[in-house]
Amino acid sequence: MTTTTSINIAARLPSLLRTIPFASWTAPVIIHSKDVEPAARAQPSAPSISRSVHTSGLWRTVAGKKHEDALQSSAAALRAYLGVRMRSHQLGRRAFELVREALDEGHGTTLFAAPGPRARLFLLARRVSQIEEAFDPVPAGALSAGAEAAPWDAAPLGSPPGYGALLDHVRQCFSETELETLELVVGHGLSATEVAYVLEEPAVLVESRLSSARAWLAMQLEDRPLARAMSAEAILRDALRVLPPPAGDDADAAAVCPPLPAGTVVGERYCIEGCIGGGAFGHVYRARDVRVATHVVALKVIHKAARTPAAMDGAMAELARTASAFHPSLVQLKEHGWYDGRLWFVMPWYEGETLAERVARSPLSEREAARLLAPIARALASLHAAGVRHQDVKADNILLARLGGHEEVLPVLLDLGVAVRSEELAVAGTPMYFAPEMARRVIDPDTSASVTEKADVFALAMTLAHALRPAAPSEPNIDTFLAERAGGALHLPRLRGRVRRAMKRWLAEDASARPSAAQLAVELEQWAAVPSSRRARGALAAALLVCMSAAAGIVGATRGASVPGVARVATDQSPYERAAEANALRTRMTQAEDRAASLERRLSRREINR
Repeated sequence: MTTTTSINIAARLPSLLRTIPFASWTAPVIIHSKDVEPAARAQPSAPSISRSVHTSGLWRTVAGKKHEDALQSSAAALRAYLGVRMRSHQLGRRAFELVREALDEGHGTTLFAAPGPRARLFLLARRVSQIEEAFDPVPAGALSAGAEAAPWDAAPLGSPPGYGALLDHVRQCFSETELETLELVVGHGLSATEVAYVLEEPAVLVESRLSSARAWLAMQLEDRPLARAMSAEAILRDALRVLPPPAGDDADAAAVCPPLPAGTVVGERYCIEGCIGGGAFGHVYRARDVRVATHVVALKVIHKAARTPAAMDGAMAELARTASAFHPSLVQLKEHGWYDGRLWFVMPWYEGETLAERVARSPLSEREAARLLAPIARALASLHAAGVRHQDVKADNILLARLGGHEEVLPVLLDLGVAVRSEELAVAGTPMYFAPEMARRVIDPDTSASVTEKADVFALAMTLAHALRPAAPSEPNIDTFLAERAGGALHLPRLRGRVRRAMKRWLAEDASARPSAAQLAVELEQWAAVPSSRRARGALAAALLVCMSAAAGIVGATRGASVPGVARVATDQSPYERAAEANALRTRMTQAEDRAASLERRLSRREINR
């Protein structure tokens, strides 16, 4: 087992990046402090408040998608630039990962301000490349090598003999600063104004340097026969072309690690039997305890290695949230550790299916849905009491665990990967289950809309609605969807009766009008104990009347009484005849009860299908 060296660059990043006017990076999530004053928002957020969350169930927000698109559009150029500055593709890839970390930890809200996202990203990359401690250990002399050691492309395919030597000569004509200036302009297409921003120099100085460098190059190429058939600008472009990184050595591929193979032992205790799923945050495995052969667990290993104390604290955040509350229907933390610098933790292994898988077979009745979701509401109440908001309550994150191989089911709320403390104003999760106030926060991070635990109540109510009437699969435009949800618009299946009345409260646009998770649990428990429709209750009442009438008939038969609606039984019947009549009436009572139960099930299905 290997470990990753912990490097103390957390303190260096803010000082090196402070002059970049980025307030917070909103990658897949929008995160702000609940109590931050407007003036304080111009400063980088603390790691505990501003962080990046990656999980398989996460939909990117509008702002997050724009930032991610900006990073991806410049990714190839940034990697090439960092490869030259770090003198190797390997170190350049590590620098690119640090750029992402710096963005995740608080630099990006003003990414689209002048002079534009490309210039701002290149400035951030340049600052990160100056943190030599972040690349320790490195090959001896790698960072101090001259520009000739950078991964330049020797020469384009089909070039005439000696053209590679000419390109080497061109690169040697310039100083480090001149070469970097030309690379940014010619190689990566930045304007002189953008280059001035990246190099933190006056634009006049940059323009003067570009002009003199081009004049000097033209003079150097006058006596070169190979240069007579080409323009100086074309030769300069070839000289500044960087080799592509080796296959499979890009930062995006490295960000999501391949699954660990079966047989890998993690923490000197848990032997992986197979990968059962994963996403952008990490992989989940079925593993067996080598110390206790019959002990099977779910093992989660996150993708991202923690190289700094701040990164390690951020990686531990999910564990802190998972361990903050206890409830039988809330997934529990058993053990954790570090594998190759990546956090792993162990949870109980449950046999069963998710609520989404169960609903995919057939919709639930009201009573079944209430019976399954009432414990989840109790688990949420326990989580809220501990000061934690789940943020991603949905059918995919509710496991219907079978206990001991029996038919009995225990609903369990999973995945606290995007949960936050109550004092943090974070928006994450799946927009289809976003409460209106969450959608408003995504669209306008500076809105006064607060997000509380009532957002989890909204998500659970939406989960219940889709369990009764599954929504048709669709991929709505995210911008349009969030705008409609922020305005209070709900795309709910057609629900009637008490379900519709209850949903008006549970999904109220005003969060204060919604019940707490504990109150919702009480209402769901009452639903589970009471027939699910008015007509079903009427049918039960009619069936009971029949049963009561039949019972009265038995009594009347024995006493000779007259019971309305029941034929009078002759008083001269023998005891054996009266016993036979009583048995027949009992059979009728049983049949009436069966018919009432069948009618209740049929009415429940009809309510669902409307």
